Amino acid sequence: MIRDKFSRRKALRALALAGGSGVTVAVLAGCGETQVVTETKIQEVIKEVPVDRVVTKIVKEEVAVEVEKVVTQEVEKVVVQEKVVVEEKVVTQVVREVATAPPSVELEVWYNQQRGGPGMHGIWNKAALDFQSMNSSARVSVVPFAHGDMEVKVLTAVAGGTTPDIAYLHMDWAATFAAKNVVLDLEPYTKTSDILDDVYASAIASFQVYGKTWGLPVVSQPGFVLYNQNVVEPLGLGDPWDLYQNGEFTAEWYDNYLAAARQGEGADAIYGGFEFPAILKHQYLALWGHDAAVWNQDMTESAMHSDNAANAWNWLAGHVTNGLVPTRSEQGTFVGGSAGLFNSNKLGMMLHARQNNQKFAESTRRAFAAASYEPIEPAIAPNPSWPNGDEYFRDGGNGYGVLQASKFPDETYELLVHLTDSVGRGHMGLGLSIPTKRSLANAEEFIGSFHPWEQDRAEVFDIIQTDATPAFVQPPRYTEIQTLARAGYDEIVLGGVSPQDAMGAIKSQVDEILQEAPPGLKRAFPGDMK
Repeated sequence: MIRDKFSRRKALRALALAGGSGVTVAVLAGCGETQVVTETKIQEVIKEVPVDRVVTKIVKEEVAVEVEKVVTQEVEKVVVQEKVVVEEKVVTQVVREVATAPPSVELEVWYNQQRGGPGMHGIWNKAALDFQSMNSSARVSVVPFAHGDMEVKVLTAVAGGTTPDIAYLHMDWAATFAAKNVVLDLEPYTKTSDILDDVYASAIASFQVYGKTWGLPVVSQPGFVLYNQNVVEPLGLGDPWDLYQNGEFTAEWYDNYLAAARQGEGADAIYGGFEFPAILKHQYLALWGHDAAVWNQDMTESAMHSDNAANAWNWLAGHVTNGLVPTRSEQGTFVGGSAGLFNSNKLGMMLHARQNNQKFAESTRRAFAAASYEPIEPAIAPNPSWPNGDEYFRDGGNGYGVLQASKFPDETYELLVHLTDSVGRGHMGLGLSIPTKRSLANAEEFIGSFHPWEQDRAEVFDIIQTDATPAFVQPPRYTEIQTLARAGYDEIVLGGVSPQDAMGAIKSQVDEILQEAPPGLKRAFPGDMK
């Protein structure tokens, strides 16, 4: 907790500013020694030295005042009689000047503004004000930045020596910030509390590299499927949630479903699903599901060109090239993208996260469809099992870290812990997150934010949050690797290049980035545990 501070030096400076010749310091009765009482809080001085009137001349009378000596260690209370000659007007001025002194701890937070719309800044402002109300010496400013700008903005600020105290820490650059000593290792703080026991392992795993913890999660975004029963049910293949509960919601079922759902052409086309996100931080799940790793064990070489990996790349690309999902050229023609198709009863299932829920709310659907509005029947379920039979759920955790350059690391960490609760509740209240901590599992903000299609499926959130899926360890400079991997995958989808050739062509560049990283990284690959 941050404490108010009032030093002897500040008191003397304040008295000097008030016109020292008009104020005589107290003399300890019976000792003849000069004593300046500096430890007493300003509010208490006002109470102990009442001013009944304001005069413009020095009062030439002696006033006996009882002063309680307040210290910060346990001592016996001392009450002494002191004689003080004061000019009452001057004393009043001195007290007021000290009482309005600025806070001693000023903290700045850079946050991700791309969720929640206009309501998001209100959530962060409230969190800052709540913290200040509990810590009177602190003032907190919150500054929004776009997600895509944050990594570069923070690194630029570090180079220029003007960093905030807390910054948005995403899984894509957590290892980069750790390797460059941008953020603090939080272990000295976490080991003295139960915070890591409270936080879900899947929510914080992305911020734990090199055997240390570099940030705490505020938002948790595990993936699951959203499906439209208007499209799925008529196919007669079963309900995904029922199938999951019986162990029958599998990759094989999904492939058969995509083929059965595909109907019509052009504006009348109906699809069972959309292209799996063409980005490595999602695609690694498919590689794992084909018993393929992304890198070698020490994370010094790419393994994305292996034969097992090729099976995964071909499975993903085949959905597009075989016409089971919209092609790349078709995707750009749909008004509202995949959400537009879903809201028009032309898309049966899609990979989903709570942050996208508002796209399917009743008001949004009516505004999108206008006169041609048709009701839809959304429902949710965990992801199907992968071709190797395993279940993996990616958690797109969003966290925050304490910057190395913070002048107040203790107070900043205290603020960070506060944000995991206050801002976490705010995100859940807007329907953008599931709980990051066990202590928030039944939070009113979470339960009260359920959409109709979530109310009878809350168990899905328990499954995707508590499942023991290893985190995908992303090395320093990961965003560059992700760009290379996307280029390789596009060669497979659009150019007909074999996965071995496409991913083999980027291997040397990926290896160079991996080998530049500080040693000590270890991949998290389920295949290593089999």
